[in-house]
Amino acid sequence: MTQQKFKEKKGYGYVLATISALLWSGNFIIAKDAAGEIPPATLSFYRWLIAVLILTPFVIHRCRQQWQEIKKHKWHLIATSFFGIAVFNTCTYIAAADVPAIHLALLSATASPVFSIIMAAIFLKERIHLIKAIGVIISIIGIISLLTKGNIAALSNFTFHNADLWIFTAAFSFAVYNIFVRKKPATLHPQTFLLIVFWIGVVILTPFFLYEQYHKPTTINIKNVSALLYLGIGASLIAYICWNAAIRRIGAGRTALFGNLIPVFSMIEAMLILGEHLTINQAFSSILIITGLVVANSSNSQNSKVKS
Repeated sequence: MTQQKFKEKKGYGYVLATISALLWSGNFIIAKDAAGEIPPATLSFYRWLIAVLILTPFVIHRCRQQWQEIKKHKWHLIATSFFGIAVFNTCTYIAAADVPAIHLALLSATASPVFSIIMAAIFLKERIHLIKAIGVIISIIGIISLLTKGNIAALSNFTFHNADLWIFTAAFSFAVYNIFVRKKPATLHPQTFLLIVFWIGVVILTPFFLYEQYHKPTTINIKNVSALLYLGIGASLIAYICWNAAIRRIGAGRTALFGNLIPVFSMIEAMLILGEHLTINQAFSSILIITGLVVANSSNSQNSKVKS
């Protein structure tokens, strides 16, 4: 591959990773805007139902070919779906009712990587080098600053708000999900794995969806339908496709760094779309958290190789 083509390939990868981060950032805006109109489990259910209905015709043939492998690894698939599809998204949407989108995005999108790094060290025996440890510590200080509204000295008397507990549950669940994804059975094609995990998530969410709809049916209007289509198509399908394409072009390490753009995009969108205001503490905390994540992931970026 010529140097010019290699640069074009990398540039395209950066664009794709940025598109993914932008689409995922909108998830927090939709969550906040839909709070009170679309119940949390219902929002999760429709998001993944739309995704699987679109994806199924393109992947069903692989699932048929690998049906025995799917049955063989059913518990791994169920656990992956439970944590990454059902719990993570629903807890995020529950928290959205009680906190601003800026707080939701900043805490949720940054606590997950910190949990992931720690859990990878525990369960995958990945070493936490000095630079990564420093990055994690900086991020944790930023998270504490956000939770205590800058008054870290009052940490001894600090108590979690319900919304923050939901956010941390979501972040922890996503970290567990990442462990299961890293341990994905090699015999399962990535598309097969993805579709089955999505479908299991829909099944898990169905009774909660029915319960919510029995007590408070969701109003069908243009705004709600548009929100669901955005989540199902944009944040679930297009973002995933772009993210994986970016990994193929610039490597997993470099691509992971673009995940740090999610809370940045979300904060900008919350101010422009929802009219929220960024406080001095949120700005300071976000700088600490994002700086820490960049530092923690920098070693991955340096070790990432792009094959021409």
